[in-house]
Amino acid sequence: MDLKQSAVTADTNDGAPLAGSAPTATPQVHSRPEPRRGWRLPSRRAAGTATLTLGLPLLVFAVHARRYGRWIVDDAAISYAYARSIADGHGVVQQPGAPRVEGFSNPLWTGLLVLLKWLGLFDSGRTLAGWPDYVFVPRLIAVAGLLGTAGVLWWAFRPLIGERAWLAALLAGLGLAVNPSYVAWVISGLENPLYAVLVAALAAVLVRAAATGRLTSSRVALATGVLALLCALTRPDGAVYVGAYPLLLLLLLNRARLRASVRGALLSGLAFGVPMVAFLLARHAMFGLWVPNTAVAKAQQGLTAEGMAKVSALVGYVGWPVVLTAAALVGVAAGLGWQRSPGAAAAQGSPAAAIAQSSGAQSRPDARLWPGLLGLLVCLLAAIGAFGVLESDWMLQYRFATPIWVTGTALFAVCLVWALGSGAVPRRGVAVLAVVVALSVLHSGALLRTQSNNFRAAPTVPLCFVADRYGRLFNTYADRLGIGDTARPSGTSAPTLALPDIGGTLLTTRFQVIDTAGLTDRTIAEARQRRDFDAIGDYLFDQVKPTFIHYHGPWARGIEGDPRLARDYEEIVPGDYVRRDAVADRQGLQQLRGERLDKTVPRDRSSCGDRLSPGSTLG
Repeated sequence: MDLKQSAVTADTNDGAPLAGSAPTATPQVHSRPEPRRGWRLPSRRAAGTATLTLGLPLLVFAVHARRYGRWIVDDAAISYAYARSIADGHGVVQQPGAPRVEGFSNPLWTGLLVLLKWLGLFDSGRTLAGWPDYVFVPRLIAVAGLLGTAGVLWWAFRPLIGERAWLAALLAGLGLAVNPSYVAWVISGLENPLYAVLVAALAAVLVRAAATGRLTSSRVALATGVLALLCALTRPDGAVYVGAYPLLLLLLLNRARLRASVRGALLSGLAFGVPMVAFLLARHAMFGLWVPNTAVAKAQQGLTAEGMAKVSALVGYVGWPVVLTAAALVGVAAGLGWQRSPGAAAAQGSPAAAIAQSSGAQSRPDARLWPGLLGLLVCLLAAIGAFGVLESDWMLQYRFATPIWVTGTALFAVCLVWALGSGAVPRRGVAVLAVVVALSVLHSGALLRTQSNNFRAAPTVPLCFVADRYGRLFNTYADRLGIGDTARPSGTSAPTLALPDIGGTLLTTRFQVIDTAGLTDRTIAEARQRRDFDAIGDYLFDQVKPTFIHYHGPWARGIEGDPRLARDYEEIVPGDYVRRDAVADRQGLQQLRGERLDKTVPRDRSSCGDRLSPGSTLG
């Protein structure tokens, strides 16, 4: 190895030996140290590369997201409501005066919303280009999440494919930007953009550590533990990522690094476990549960064969051709990358081959490819495991699949760039590969275009629809029926509204809300977990005695057909009921039945006001 090659090697390796490789002698060059330089502006080429790598996916993402207008999913508004209550000093409750229940499963995301509200940047009535802050703030976070994801992947790919890392990051960003499942759920108002960038950051740390031989360092161990903790605080299933680092250590284990690997695994576990145990103890002390109330309501189970079978639906979502092409690329890249590594030469038992391999391997970034790919693969496996654990979601476009798209797209992108530019694949093979990839991507694009059109035509439970249909409409009912804010139906402590869609309702209603889906009501959550629907009816009709009741779909069980409903309630319109002894204006009830105000609420309303305030009515 000449001096020029040695300098390149030192630069690409960041001064660290490869995983599993023996240290090699490097010519020492004694020269006067260069003077330290201050911060300099990036060169035009570097600035242009960064602009292209981050700007093009951002442009495609913006165009794609624009197709869904101002849509925010109603479930996101549950976190909005909790953030409002916490920021306004009412405690961890869904609305002032409500019992303390952890009706959200994303404490880190909800905490971020609280911070933004304290800063006057969220739920303040501010608008940007006519868009209210409860719409544009989640979209700005989604933009930051996409840029952060592409940025950390670019950083992670550098030890694997050198100067071509920008191209792989660009392709990964574009792949996410055209995926309706990724785009729809990162702009939905839920925690998906934060979750995606945290998983990407964890994967990036593992990739670089594995590729540069620093996997057992204390900094890497602490970083993986902290990132896994943040994932777990963003979504309960995020706890699965605590296993990614130990698994990678196991896959790359050798006798020389056994003690360091055990120490790293323990340190990472402590960085995750100590604060996580403290959080769980605080949760139990505050709410009496070890898991969020949402997990009780959904009756979450462990990993099952049926759960893992859901992964095949994701394959069908993007298309079998592109998945098979990606799998083949990963296999070829990992196999050839392993063959080029010094560890493979040593494993072959040929000292001469090992010496020859070691002398030139460190000058080739692709020699580090296979351990780096393992870093991505363990995160992808964790994401698939988390997806399999979660109960099947009734919402469209696979909202729990976001980490799978991030890690899977990253794998596809880096292996494709490596295969096309490394020289390991013959030219004829590169031409065939390019054609196969192009055809599979075109097929996938057609499928994704159909998915995007379908979701645009019928987005999942829009926040504005719920705010109008159940929040403001029932406020209007109350005004027309002479039911004031201080009405007290017999046997109740406050005017109440029982229904299953509560996000937008919490932000606009003047009533205390009873969540018949159980997300924010522990009694109903436990009844649903037991599948004891009669207990739901007993709780509502004998204890709560709501002023208003609405039911539909699967949430009607335990309510519809119960004789106490006909005995104690008057039907306003199908599905909407008012307690008979709360109605002060019988003539107003007859008029409401004829007007059918529920039919006047559009499901695809593009805006429902700059601020969602309790007590507002239709008009």
